[in-house]
Amino acid sequence: MDGAIVRELGVSVDPKRQRVEVDGVAIRPAAFRYLVYNKPRGVLSALADPRGRGTLADVLPADAGRLFHVGRLDQDSEGLLLLTNDGELAARLMHPRYQIEKLYRVTCEGDLDAAAMTRMREGILDDGERLRAKSVEFIEAGLYNIVLTEGKKREIRRLFAACGCPVRRLVRMAVGPLKLGSLSTGRFREVSEAELTELRRITSG
Repeated sequence: MDGAIVRELGVSVDPKRQRVEVDGVAIRPAAFRYLVYNKPRGVLSALADPRGRGTLADVLPADAGRLFHVGRLDQDSEGLLLLTNDGELAARLMHPRYQIEKLYRVTCEGDLDAAAMTRMREGILDDGERLRAKSVEFIEAGLYNIVLTEGKKREIRRLFAACGCPVRRLVRMAVGPLKLGSLSTGRFREVSEAELTELRRITSG
């Protein structure tokens, strides 16, 4: 490191100011990458699967490098998934203290009445867990917007099932400032600088 041989573990360096070499070859940290993916139904939010099912590793662009998904969507769900190699930001986005809002469009069987929507907002006990939506909005018959700030397993499907309206289709439309917009199913786009600035702002402190 800058001409000095380092033999101890845990030495901190500033890659912007210091030169690090291994066997004479300069080592540079990989640039951070941030991609939004419109996940189709059937793709696992995983990079490998022992059962041979389709995963993110099968669809990532060839030049993407080693990226990881922030949170997950179950195999039958669709929509916005963020992938990055920025581990610190990913951890903050998934930490419950930041209460990052996630917007979903839900198509269900039947319709929720006012009492059911109130139950969802106040919390429903299911299998020992309290499930709760921050908001539930009626769009049209069988179609709702729902906002969560937590990520419990199959939370939306469990909420709707508890109210007698099983989910037929579930699409995540937004995560914080990231919007699915017109991004086609199965396609990727880069996160904009404005979006990245806002992601960092809402996970600061």
